[in-house]
Amino acid sequence: MMEQLAERRMQREEEAAADVEEDSEEDSEDDDGSDVDDGEDGEGGSEDEEDEEDEDEEVGVLFVLLISFFLCML
Repeated sequence: MMEQLAERRMQREEEAAADVEEDSEEDSEDDDGSDVDDGEDGEGGSEDEEDEEDEDEEVGVLFVLLISFFLCML
């Protein structure tokens, strides 16, 4: 029984990590295209906004991982 619970926990952690990785790959693909466009337009303030968005995304990812960890502990 304990082995099954540990196995399920590991599986959920792996799935959560895979989801986060997929999301970050999709976001980085989107960011790559937008960085080029911003540079061509000559908008200087957009880099600060992108940094803030990146920080917000990182906080969101950490929050999801934290919640997943606590759910696995149940």
